[in-house]
Amino acid sequence: MPRTVRVTLIEDVREVRESLTLLINGTPGFACAHGYRSMEDALTGIDGSTVDVILTDIGLPGMGGVEGTRVLRERFPAVPVLALTVYDDDDNVFNAICASSKSTRRPKP
Repeated sequence: MPRTVRVTLIEDVREVRESLTLLINGTPGFACAHGYRSMEDALTGIDGSTVDVILTDIGLPGMGGVEGTRVLRERFPAVPVLALTVYDDDDNVFNAICASSKSTRRPKP
């Protein structure tokens, strides 16, 4: 029997969080294990043994997704962190990528 990928979702907009939860749970092989409305809630609630991947919004109130992703990577280095965003400016997107990778150094031009 195939293993189910357990997803933790961090999204402050309730409607988006609920829609993504339905989408994830409706996809064979995936289950939304947890849904949090803030990075602070997620950081106190996530147990690294019950999550296979973390999907986080970048634009969160309080601790933002980029800063939170850095903390998540330190706490759970083996858990992939994926950024979810509506931002299209290069700096926000690049910072999110750097925060979720093992190396956070920006390459020199």
